[in-house]
Amino acid sequence: MARLVECALRHPQPNMRYGVLAAIWNHPDSFRQIFAFGLRAPEEFSEIRKIVAEELAKSADAREGATAANPGAKPLLPRMPPPTHLRGRGDC
Repeated sequence: MARLVECALRHPQPNMRYGVLAAIWNHPDSFRQIFAFGLRAPEEFSEIRKIVAEELAKSADAREGATAANPGAKPLLPRMPPPTHLRGRGDC
């Protein structure tokens, strides 16, 4: 799976990259592997690791800031329903 993601990321045509990633994104195990790839991307994809780390930090900061600033506040937008394969898994 990691090899497939690497090939999709390197493909010269953006539509092909998006098509391949969309196809594997909809499969639960593929989703897990793509997520893991982002966390442990090889050195050639250090930009991906950096992006993942930045986004995780933003998410954590936003959660902590919203809770600390106004504990009873509701989000501006409703939460999106989780994908079918993630429903029923705790805090989704």
